Amino acid sequence: MSSLRSRYAPSPTGSLHLGNASTFIVNHLIASQMNWEMVFRLEDICGPRKKPEVTIETIELMKWLGLSWSGEVKVQSECLKRHLAYFEQLVDLDAAYHCDLSRKEIIEAQSAPAIGEHPSANIRPSDVKKHNAGATISAHNWRFVTINEPVTFHDEIRGQCTCEETPDFAIWTNDNTPSYQIAVVIDDVLDGVTDVVRGSDLIPSTAWQIQILQQLQLPLPRWWHLPLICGPDGRKLGKRHGDTTVRSYKELGVPVQAIYGLVAYWYDFVSERTLLTLDELQSVFNVETIPHGEIMCSSDDLTWLNDCSQ
Repeated sequence: MSSLRSRYAPSPTGSLHLGNASTFIVNHLIASQMNWEMVFRLEDICGPRKKPEVTIETIELMKWLGLSWSGEVKVQSECLKRHLAYFEQLVDLDAAYHCDLSRKEIIEAQSAPAIGEHPSANIRPSDVKKHNAGATISAHNWRFVTINEPVTFHDEIRGQCTCEETPDFAIWTNDNTPSYQIAVVIDDVLDGVTDVVRGSDLIPSTAWQIQILQQLQLPLPRWWHLPLICGPDGRKLGKRHGDTTVRSYKELGVPVQAIYGLVAYWYDFVSERTLLTLDELQSVFNVETIPHGEIMCSSDDLTWLNDCSQ
């Protein structure tokens, strides 16, 4: 068994689309080339947005895409107890404070900090320990105390990345549920994840997650941020760009080899769109040529996929 491990971590809030699929496929390619073990975790703590029926569909589509993993599929909401002890450590370290302001009030307070002032200076208590004394965790929303300086980290795709200082962010909710930011890093640590491969839209979250890990003195993973797949308008591929779900292409009879071929074309592994097996895709894969900028999914790409239907 490899000592290096990555994970697939889809969120079952909507049907898997081509952008999600491309990230998972490239994660598989990197893992196969580097002999990583893979785990599969469904990140389903998104409250009312999560859709149970999408959970089953997501697992089936991941299998259809030829992706494999070790062990059973982990479901984040079934493991919430393991997050609480780490959150309590943060409270004990005065690294989190309860804050029941509305989203609007928080945005207004953080909209215009004075020069040299931390973005959350207007909402953060001057004495966190005193502020938290006697507070019941489940009775409040809680925010993490961020540092007053940029966070720099090394990305295996992009090299050095710097994220400017950020406001304090939500880390625990008054329904006694962790936020995404703490849940994902604790899950990764406890699942033995050494390498996190995901879309570049999560680079800002990386700065927050590094601060959580450092406060808890937990190991940092290696980060690999892949380019976003965007529509012609430059926005992240989604419903606004029509039906680009993997399920729809599967139902149309588009072979999975067409999706492999399109991913290879998007990532410049091949010079033109063509059907590829997973082994053929692996043979042309080159981590050194992964683009740093966003990738556009064009109407020609979608037309080509449709023309591949059987």
